[in-house]
Order: sequence, then C-alpha cells, then structure tokens
Amino acid sequence: MKNSKLLILGLTALLAASCAKEAAPFDNPFVYINDINGGSSATIEKESNNLITELTVNLSSKKFDKDVTVSYTVTVGNGLTEGVDFKIQPSTKSPLTFSPGTYSMPVRIIWYASPSLDATKDNTVKFALEGCSDGRVGLGLPGKDKLRSKYIFTKQ
Repeated sequence: MKNSKLLILGLTALLAASCAKEAAPFDNPFVYINDINGGSSATIEKESNNLITELTVNLSSKKFDKDVTVSYTVTVGNGLTEGVDFKIQPSTKSPLTFSPGTYSMPVRIIWYASPSLDATKDNTVKFALEGCSDGRVGLGLPGKDKLRSKYIFTKQ
C-alpha cells in the first residue's frame, strides 16, 4: 500500500512538471509548392489538348507588411518544348509577388496534344523554388529534405 501511494505521488509530480513546460512556437516562415491535392507530381496524357493545370505556391508566414517575391525555375526535359507541348501562363511566370495579406499564388500551365511524343526521351517539366526576397523564408517544408520545394509533371 505504501509503495502504491509513493508511485501515485511520483506520477502526479511528473505529470505536473510536464504540464508546466510550454512548447516552443513554430515561427519559421517558409514557402512551398503543390497541386490542389497536396501532391508533388502529376502525369499528363499526351493526348490532352488545352488542358489547364494549376500549381499553388504557398507562403507560410506571420503577417508581413511589404511585398515578398518568390522565384522558381522551370527545367524542361529533352522530349518536350515550351510553346509546343505546354505553355506557362504569362501572368503566373516567375517571379511571383506576394502582396501583404496574400499567402497563395497560382502557376498555371496549358498542355497541348503531343501525338508524336517520344517515350525514350525525358518528357518532364520540373518546377523548383529558387529564392525569396526575404532571406528568413525557407524554401520547401521545414526539415532537411525540403519537401514540396519541387513539382514534376511527366507527359506520357
């Protein structure tokens, strides 16, 4: 009986001590890219014509009082040609400017039919976050892997 009272008293003290600790808030701003489903890649059918896809570049940050500019690069595989197989809507090309109060910006891609697509070539279009005007803003989700800092379309 005496041991069980000591055990209960010890557990109560441990519980009280752990409740007194406050978790450090997560305040590191970051920017990431994904599609409407939260994915980081998609496949486009080669027969798709005038198909519009949209990526979203999101800024996770406390309220800011001046514009924040985010740039991204586009790397096109040797099997595709911009203007022939796809086109990035000019108003959503890099860099994107986030005005105060804006935390999400679209990147729209129009896909055109590619009936003679060569499956032996690199038929990808890769978007990668490149930089931010605010040096405190990380690229991709926090962590060493920088998840969501890239998005890959594969046309097949």
